[in-house]
Parts: sequence; structure tokens; C-alpha cells
Amino acid sequence: MKTIFVSIASYRDKLLLATLNSLRQNESGRNKIVYGVFEQTKKEDSLETKAPELLDNAAIRYKRIDPEYADGVVWARAINAMQHYDEEFFYQIDSHMLFDKDWDNTLLWDYQQASRLANNPKVILTTGTKNFEYFSNYITKHTLTRDITVNFKYWQFDKELCLKVHGPWIAATDTVVPGIHTIAGNFFAPATWIKDVGFNTRLFFEYEEQYMSLTSILAGYKIYHQRKIQCYHYLDSAKSTTRQENDPVRPSKIFDNKKREKEEFINYIYSLGEEKLEEYRRLTGVDYINRKLEERAITRTVPPTIPVDWELPQPPEPAKDEEKNEP
Repeated sequence: MKTIFVSIASYRDKLLLATLNSLRQNESGRNKIVYGVFEQTKKEDSLETKAPELLDNAAIRYKRIDPEYADGVVWARAINAMQHYDEEFFYQIDSHMLFDKDWDNTLLWDYQQASRLANNPKVILTTGTKNFEYFSNYITKHTLTRDITVNFKYWQFDKELCLKVHGPWIAATDTVVPGIHTIAGNFFAPATWIKDVGFNTRLFFEYEEQYMSLTSILAGYKIYHQRKIQCYHYLDSAKSTTRQENDPVRPSKIFDNKKREKEEFINYIYSLGEEKLEEYRRLTGVDYINRKLEERAITRTVPPTIPVDWELPQPPEPAKDEEKNEP
């Protein structure tokens, strides 16, 4: 039996309970799973009020603050990681996700394969997600006719050293595939990563994954993309209140944090020196010194595409007397 700490930092997210329920209902039952939740929302909208029985469950560790005190997603994830005790693995996700059956065993099988390929336990599993929609209290998964995965690369630097990332959906693979980019909301690693790499709480959101990828690789971790995707992400999350810049509680704080984040990341890059940056280029094909991408680091499929024979099945119309699928 393996132990996994699932880290869920949630900001004003009405789908948090649906995420927790999906995780717990789809566990394989073969591993010990602990859920760390850091909720940033008003008490009346929180799990404390809506599902207080959950907080008495030994498998759930919980913290909450009012949203005006929130200080960015990386800060929240760092706070939540403090709820990890001695679990062997660390799985960081977003608070608006759903999961296929046996998601934990899928991750562990892929981890074992990746660590054998790398001949090293310091490996990270990450990939994109499938999608679901939430409308009028109904949740509709975008189930596909085939298993898929995603391998992420980049298509350009912008003037502020921010890399634009993308990966098209591709057919599921027989083995995990080496990668160069981590997805912060679908990130699985040995829990040693928390101490070896951890979080830069001066980052706010935009540079989070870029920083995680760079620091993890330079710390000796190897990134692999999973053989198949076993989770779904809320399709319209970028427009919802779970994104702090949408209907912000404290607009001036958002502006200050974004400015600080940009300065922090650029200063970090310059602090590494040419030797470390050259090492990173050699490992990934990402050249920060000359602000260039080598061919092996480039994706040319933008935006994402779905092959014609993988069309999304149309969900049936709910019957008038059908119960709503409440999160």
C-alpha cells in the first residue's frame, strides 16, 4: 500500500466539493489517500458550512481563510503543502476537476515505469486534462471515444521571458514520455519534491509552471507525461471567480502581485548564471541566454485540435424529472 497526499488549494470555487467527491468515489481502494484542502472563501460558502461532516473525516486536512487575505495560487499551494506529514507521494491538482476510476493506481503505475526509465526515483508525472462543463447545476464530462494524453512544449518567448506553452491531444501511449514542462494543476511526484524544490511564494500565477519546470529539472528531477489522462478540468475555469483577477476582492493587490511576480522571475533567471542556464538548454532545448527555442522544444499545433475520429459524444438531454447533478 502506498500513501498519497492530494493537495487542493481552492479560491472561491463552487466546484470544490464535486472535486473532493469525485476523488474519493474513484479511489482504487488499494492505497491510503489523504486530502489537504486550503479553502479561500467566505465561511458561508465553504465546506465548513456546506459539508461540515467532511471535516471530521481523518482523511481530510482542512484550512480556510477569507478571500481578501489570499495572496496568489503559489502562496496558497505552499500553505497547503504544510499539511503534508509523512505521505510518500504528493499530488497537486486544481479545485475544479473530476477523475476516472482508479486514478491513484494509474499514477502509481506510471510513476514506477518513469522511475525505471530514469533509473532514479526523482521523477515528476504531469499532463493535460480532458474537460467537463458545468451549467445550470449540471456537470457534463467530455468523454472521448479513445484514451488520450498530452505532451507539452513551447511556441515562443514573450518580451518578459514568459514562455507560451501548448500540447495537442494525442493518442494514449504505451509508455510514459519524457517532457520539459509541468502542469501545476495535475502534478504527481515523490513528496521529497516539497523540500528539494518547493514553492516560490513571490510568484502569483503566470510564471508558476515555468518556474516549477526550471527549478525541478535543475534539482535533478525528470519530467514525464502520463500514458493516458485520467482526469477532467472545468472548461470555463478561466472565466470563473476561482481565478483571482476575475471580480477581484482587492484589485490593487492583484496588480501589485503581478508586478512583483514578473520582477521575481526575471531576477531569478539572471541569478542562475550562464552555466546553469546552459545546463537547462542542454536538457530541454530552452535557451534563456539567447531567448530562443530549439526545434526539440517547439510545438507547432496551436490551438489544440481533436482528430476527426475522436469527436465528442453529445450528452443526452436530462429528463425533466431527473435530479440535478449538484456539485
